[in-house]
Amino acid sequence: MPHYVFSDATRLRQILLNLVSNAVKFTESGSVQIRVFGSEQKAALRFEIEDTGIGIPSGMASRLFGDFVQLESDYRRRYGGTGLGLAISKRLCALMGGEIGFDSREGRGSVFWFTLPIETGHAIPPAVDMDNVSEPETLSGRILLAEDSQTNAHVAMALLRQKGVRVDHVSNGVEAISAAQARCYDLILMDVSMPYMDGIEAAEKIKKMSGAVNMPIVAMTAHARKEDHQRCVEAGMCDFITKPIDKVSFLSKISHWLVSEPRADLENDRQRRPEQSPGLLDSDRFLSSWRDLDPATRAEIMAIFQQECRDRVSVLEGGGLTPAAAAREAHSLKSASANVGAVALSHVAAELERAYEAGLEAETVLQRVSGIAAATLDEIDRVQLDEAYWQRGGTV
Repeated sequence: MPHYVFSDATRLRQILLNLVSNAVKFTESGSVQIRVFGSEQKAALRFEIEDTGIGIPSGMASRLFGDFVQLESDYRRRYGGTGLGLAISKRLCALMGGEIGFDSREGRGSVFWFTLPIETGHAIPPAVDMDNVSEPETLSGRILLAEDSQTNAHVAMALLRQKGVRVDHVSNGVEAISAAQARCYDLILMDVSMPYMDGIEAAEKIKKMSGAVNMPIVAMTAHARKEDHQRCVEAGMCDFITKPIDKVSFLSKISHWLVSEPRADLENDRQRRPEQSPGLLDSDRFLSSWRDLDPATRAEIMAIFQQECRDRVSVLEGGGLTPAAAAREAHSLKSASANVGAVALSHVAAELERAYEAGLEAETVLQRVSGIAAATLDEIDRVQLDEAYWQRGGTV
């Protein structure tokens, strides 16, 4: 018997109320029992309501679930009712893809049963108790924030950085996967609704990566419905932060998941990680190419690369190219990206080039190229304005 299932609670409740009410009404002595049967293997539940009441005459069996059907007049005067309860129950069962029926012996009682298809689920983890929370004075650790709204992202980053947390920001699920491959974070804050790939799919993929099993992922969502929370749980997320952000509750939940002592499970993840995928910018290569240039020249070259990157990605996204032409575009993007130290983009562009050359399905890789290209251009804009970046050798 599964512990948690998905079903239509309102319709299920109505069917049970109708059948149990009838059982109680027609049982003057004895008992009424409700039983539920199911298993993890069978995607259905069977409900039985058994009574020791008056039973049903055999002549009524074929029309019992019709509209306004009641027992004979002497029973009708004694027990009342509209004769619609069973008809409604049958229609509700049909709407839910189920069946309903009964077994009865007049004077001995009845067993009404119905079956419903279900989907098994998982428990929603207990949320942090928000009735007795306080704002933490300081926090430490490194967080990946996946949020496509620049306003929401800057609000969250300002609150976190004010408390001492280091934050890396990406704008979609594709970028989140790339970032999680490059670094083992203490916590990931994952917006549920994002372009290219939503937070739920990204969380599922991150949790399947070697060395990311224990990396906590907290959903950030404006949806408060239980079914939305359930989808997040099944994707491997461990908690929820509701938007708009409330400062105290937001920081309290972050504090709950960011522990002050090193976590053994995360350290084990770090040790099990394979050779890491590259980050967005290789500081050594990036700096060696650009640091010695005067700011005006550096800005000019950056702008040229950014425009070339946008143009080539746009051409690839537009379609209509032969595989050979698409491979050439991917190759040029790979080369230009590597030349300026945009190693993550160069890495995935090379993957796209190989896919086109081999005649393989390339749409998924192209989506990653688009997401990582956007993140790389944002990162270049950021460091271009951060003169301290050039002074401290490119460390973040």
